[in-house]
Amino acid sequence: MGINQVLIEWQHYNEVKKQFNFVIGRSKKDNQIHGILGFIPNSHFDKKIKQIDLALALWKVREDVKAGGLGISLIRFLEVDLKPRSVYGIGINPIVLPIYKYMGFKIGSMSHYYIVNTKKKNFNLISNFDGIYFNEKL
Repeated sequence: MGINQVLIEWQHYNEVKKQFNFVIGRSKKDNQIHGILGFIPNSHFDKKIKQIDLALALWKVREDVKAGGLGISLIRFLEVDLKPRSVYGIGINPIVLPIYKYMGFKIGSMSHYYIVNTKKKNFNLISNFDGIYFNEKL
């Protein structure tokens, strides 16, 4: 796991509210963090956007904590507190699909497209690249 303060602030720090866009679940007994849910409002990168849509990021409940439903409670808190038009996740872990279905979220998959840099010959991110840069089907 890496730590990059610049990335965390760019992705999650709300300059207007002077706080990070995280929901934290803490123990009432000792105030320890038991769960965390990061979110990125669509307006985070474009202040002109007024409608609230939230991308979920970094959702974790400690495995040693016996607080059933804490993860769902974190999302429900966001829904009640911010009243978003939509809540979405991209590249989610398949383990959470049943949870999202239980919560009534619409589940789908996206089509992925890319443009290959024709000046590049060695590729690290594209597996099984066939060397064809242009596809007539598109």
